[in-house]
Amino acid sequence: MSLLAVRDAIYKRLHQSYMRPAGYALRPSRSEQHTPPFHRALALRSQPWNTAESVDFDLEIVVAHDDYNPYKANGLKVGLGGQDVSLLSWGLAQIQNSSRRYWTLNSDADLEAVEGQVRMAIEKHAIPIFRRTETLEGLVSLYAERGPSAGYKPHSWALLKMGNIEAARSVVRAAIDTAPHEKAQLHAQQWLASIDA
Repeated sequence: MSLLAVRDAIYKRLHQSYMRPAGYALRPSRSEQHTPPFHRALALRSQPWNTAESVDFDLEIVVAHDDYNPYKANGLKVGLGGQDVSLLSWGLAQIQNSSRRYWTLNSDADLEAVEGQVRMAIEKHAIPIFRRTETLEGLVSLYAERGPSAGYKPHSWALLKMGNIEAARSVVRAAIDTAPHEKAQLHAQQWLASIDA
């Protein structure tokens, strides 16, 4: 069995164990749930450098909202630009371990151990995040815990949707103050200007 087939088999087992019981449908490369206005997916992400000898992959937690995602058609479009089209788009491998960007399958990998790591990440992080993002209030609290680097645009949008303009401005001001470079600071300033317009 190829490593890509092994990866796909791991993903299908995890879908059956966790996502299907939670009401998620299995689609090619993702588990998704549509409960308008929210749409959630756990998307399988492969790396472009994968070979027959080594496969790197991640699972992306994606949450969209009908009013935030103008590019959405017939459900959730995953991978069209991350937070440009989603309220939340976070890689599960890095959430589990900040120094990791993906899991690796190769001839040296203990496949059961890799599957166990992914299983633990879904239990500890993905499922709780999906539960918390069933409401705007839950989404706002999740973003507040993670700080400005987690995504000031969707965080402030959710606050505006809830009618809390001052809190939305505060979130964007914090993003301006902590911007890693001038271009990011300019984007945040433009977002703040759009709130004030």
